[in-house]
Amino acid sequence: MSPSEVVEGGPLTSLDTDFLRMGDDTESQAATVLGGQDTVSAAGDGTQLSLGGTLSFLGGVGSGTRSVGDNATIFGTANSVYHYARQGSAGQSVFETDHQSNALNPDNILFDASASHQSLQAFAGIGDTINGGTASDTITVNNTVTGGVDAGATLSGGSGSANLFQFLNNKGGHYTISDFGKAAGNKVGLKATDEQIGQMLENQTVKGGNTTIDLPNDQGQITFLDQGQLQPKDFQKF
Repeated sequence: MSPSEVVEGGPLTSLDTDFLRMGDDTESQAATVLGGQDTVSAAGDGTQLSLGGTLSFLGGVGSGTRSVGDNATIFGTANSVYHYARQGSAGQSVFETDHQSNALNPDNILFDASASHQSLQAFAGIGDTINGGTASDTITVNNTVTGGVDAGATLSGGSGSANLFQFLNNKGGHYTISDFGKAAGNKVGLKATDEQIGQMLENQTVKGGNTTIDLPNDQGQITFLDQGQLQPKDFQKF
């Protein structure tokens, strides 16, 4: 069975647990099924997975399409492309990278869930592009940028329900939110006081139809594409 083959079916089951690995084995180019918990590790190009139930996914370098059950945990590998689609709205999926990225070693991951109707919780690393779907998504930024002031990520919550772009203990970097105005109720979460948020908004820059703000406490800079002046209601303290 080659890495480009489609695997379909219901939840993985066994007396113990199940482990499914689809990789680019240099000798056999074959997939191997072993015992373990519901985990998928895919490497190589063109992998397509269609599985039911609860799933953890360990990504490999390349690109592919993954269609999974009600709950999925996806660990992305640097320099990879992931297209995630969940047609039902039940459950929640989690995407995070499998290592800590920085300005000198960015992830450069594209995680595209724009065709998904399920709620997504995603953690954006340096160089990543995260595209949410139609449900309420939470995209969290928790990076430290010590070199390369332009290092950051591009974030999209998707149309439909309100999304939260959460800057959690982030330090430095330049981030882009590409569709903040497309869903009513979108918010940016950050650690700040009302006074700090007020000062931040007083110093916001609107240019060419885009708005840029400097987050307080050196938490980074955000440019909102196709967005006019921001208001206090656009922010959520934590």
